[in-house]
Amino acid sequence: MSELNQIVGVEVSVQDGGTYNITMANGYSLVQGSTARQLAAVPSSADPSRTTVAYVDGTAGNIEIPEKLLNTGSLGGILTFRSQDLDQTRNTLGQLALAFAEAFNTQHKAGFDANGDAGEDFFAIGKPAVLQNTKNKGDVCDRCHGN
Repeated sequence: MSELNQIVGVEVSVQDGGTYNITMANGYSLVQGSTARQLAAVPSSADPSRTTVAYVDGTAGNIEIPEKLLNTGSLGGILTFRSQDLDQTRNTLGQLALAFAEAFNTQHKAGFDANGDAGEDFFAIGKPAVLQNTKNKGDVCDRCHGN
């Protein structure tokens, strides 16, 4: 239990008869008497490229635990680092790379090559990705249309 507490932060209570109840600091129950719930790393329904934590439920399937509720223990520290520091740094780096590529392409197109042909874009800039949440229902179009 000490090791589990270091990972996710748990509270333990002993019931009559010597059974244990173990809940995470956010209130989610991991062990209640003789019933135990398993946690798993799963692709996020909001962004499949991100991994999130979920309860494994034989009937309901994987039930994602919101990251903001996983804020204790080493797992909470890792998730907080990812959502606050790493995401912001990656976004800033991406914006810098895009600004550099656009400025470089502008300058490159202003010149001519050895044959006298006009310059072209040096860097190919991809289109933005549109992600749909796998839990959404309905028939909404998931494409971006430009003007």
